[in-house]
Amino acid sequence: MKAHYIKVEGTAIHYFDNVILHNTLFTEVGKITKSTETIDLNGDIIGRILYHPTSTYDFNKGTLVNSGIQVFSGTILDSEPTMIVDNRFRFEVNLNTGETYGKVFLTRRIAGSMLKCELEVTGTGLDERGNALAQYTGHCKFPQNEKS
Repeated sequence: MKAHYIKVEGTAIHYFDNVILHNTLFTEVGKITKSTETIDLNGDIIGRILYHPTSTYDFNKGTLVNSGIQVFSGTILDSEPTMIVDNRFRFEVNLNTGETYGKVFLTRRIAGSMLKCELEVTGTGLDERGNALAQYTGHCKFPQNEKS
């Protein structure tokens, strides 16, 4: 079965006002936290991400790096609902400027359509409640019989 790639783009909101903090380990230069968080996607990809980041703060460098595991549930370009795991994402945040950049690899299907997406995410600021706003662009791989 042949597959093809389709470009995708849209927006995201990362909810900081409902984070569940599980633990914090203080280090010589900062801290490491583990939490449960949610992110909503709109645009070509519509759905929710349950996000379990390990957040490594380095206050000397003014950086935050998020890695860990996340699960997407939703639709991609009007596909059937799907669930996809990403355990390779990486987000980097400049704590001094708020500049945020990340890569997402939705490549391990749990259920639904056999889709894979690779995205680049750029932070665009905060909403009135302090939640992070972002834009995403990238491409999704569809089996030939699902999208033309």
